[in-house]
Amino acid sequence: PFVLAAAACQRIADIDDALARIATSDFGRCAGCGDDIPYQRLRALPTATTCCACSQQAGPTAVTEPDWLPEMSLS
Repeated sequence: PFVLAAAACQRIADIDDALARIATSDFGRCAGCGDDIPYQRLRALPTATTCCACSQQAGPTAVTEPDWLPEMSLS
């Protein structure tokens, strides 16, 4: 339950950050290189702060499957 609440709080914080970027006209601008974030990326991840290239350069992100999802086994 606490993990879910923490994930929800993080999601709300990400949305608040995106709304703040809209208010300052920074929404859609990459925080890494300053280029525009592609529309398709923003449609898939509206809270994105970096373009795909900068995101890949930064390495793996903290975005993971929620802990409350059951483990899946292919065997």
